[in-house]
Order: sequence, then structure tokens, then C-alpha cells
Amino acid sequence: MSVFNEMDEQKREWKAQDIAQVDDDFRWLMKDARGRRVYNEICSLAGVYGVSRAIDPVALAMQAGARDVGLRFMGHTQAVCPPDVIRALAERADTVNERRIVKERILKKTERNER
Repeated sequence: MSVFNEMDEQKREWKAQDIAQVDDDFRWLMKDARGRRVYNEICSLAGVYGVSRAIDPVALAMQAGARDVGLRFMGHTQAVCPPDVIRALAERADTVNERRIVKERILKKTERNER
């Protein structure tokens, strides 16, 4: 075996080890509620859950790039631990719904006080 073939084989082995380690790290992150909140925050910051409202082409390109990174992050997580992603999305939906209910109560209370 030539030196180049041996180096290529070693690089492939290292790459496989790196991928396995990152996959394990994603599984570790998503097993805990705190990790799932971090996951949802990263996806939110990246603009995965929203739409772009930028008019300026440069700002639009930046938002698209951030969203692409968020979608890659989300896609990798879904490939490695799909049940935990479903749990994270359900927890996010629960939080959003709870906050919506509180907002509605505040609005109703304010409307009653104005009458």
C-alpha cells in the first residue's frame, strides 16, 4: 500500500470517527429538555420557523444564509434522533400556546377594564 493510499484510508477513518462523535453529541443534546430548548432557540434565531421580511437584497441574502444553516442543523438532528425532534417541536408548540392563552386573558381583562 502506498503512502497516499494509507493517508487516504486514515483520513476516511478520522472522518467516520468525527461524524459518529457529532451524532452522539446531538443525541446527548436532545435527550434533555434544556438541550431541546437550545435546539429550538437556534432554529428560531436562524429563522427556520419564520418567513423573511427583508426588502434589502443584502439583508435578504444574510437571512437566507442563516436559515440555510438552521435548516442544516435541523436536518442533521432529525436524521440522528427523530423522536427527540418531535418532542422538541411539541414542547415549543406547548410554550407558544400557553403564551397565546395568557395574552388573550390579558387582552380580555384590558377590554373589561376599559368599559
